[in-house]
Amino acid sequence: MRPVLTCAFLVLASAFSTGAASAAPAFNCPRVDAGEIEGTYLTTPVHQGEEGWFFREGSDLEDFFDYGDDTLAYLKRFSKALQARGTRLIYLPVPPKAVIEPQKLGAAGGAFMAEQARQSFSETVEALNREGIATVNLLDAPPSRAGEDFFFARDFHWRPEGARAAAFAVKAALTGDPVYEGLDKSGYATTDQKRAEPFRSAMLRALQRLCTDELPQEKAELYETLADGGGGGMREPVDDCVAVPAVN
Repeated sequence: MRPVLTCAFLVLASAFSTGAASAAPAFNCPRVDAGEIEGTYLTTPVHQGEEGWFFREGSDLEDFFDYGDDTLAYLKRFSKALQARGTRLIYLPVPPKAVIEPQKLGAAGGAFMAEQARQSFSETVEALNREGIATVNLLDAPPSRAGEDFFFARDFHWRPEGARAAAFAVKAALTGDPVYEGLDKSGYATTDQKRAEPFRSAMLRALQRLCTDELPQEKAELYETLADGGGGGMREPVDDCVAVPAVN
């Protein structure tokens, strides 16, 4: 059976407590300041950081990671079950928003310990790799261009630049992997379309219900990735890499 490379995308979540003060917030959001829960889309309080960034309590803010013996055992069984069917699992745990973008926290940081969070996350990745679960540390691959952000400021989704950084992190982890090296390869080219379009965000609409100032809609730069020589304009997957959706 021809081996297939599988990429698993999972999101970690936990709790957070608020604290310290910082610069004045960019937007007037009295219900955010009061710790109210929007309730329709957002199920926990949110905190406003620097430059109009918002962080969800319990999802975006976490400084301790521990899978536990049961979870590690399950992931080992899952990886071995895939391997028995000719599939190689590459596991990509996604660090929370505040771990990747701690410089945007400001007053939202409170008791959050960014360095401890990064260390804890990296130690968890190392533990997974010791158990034989091929795991990529996304903290090793920040956006490669100065001034780029991984996440949207008023949403929990990745920007295109964040997706590119994650792709490079996976590619770097696969270099030298015998299964990956044995796969047939195709060439791909990504073109900057030199334009952006408004990013539709349910989280932005929920945040707006907590704020009196109008929150601006963010834009996403557009890119197109095509197989080299593919004149038909069809987008193709990279090296049989299958993304397994996760719930955040």
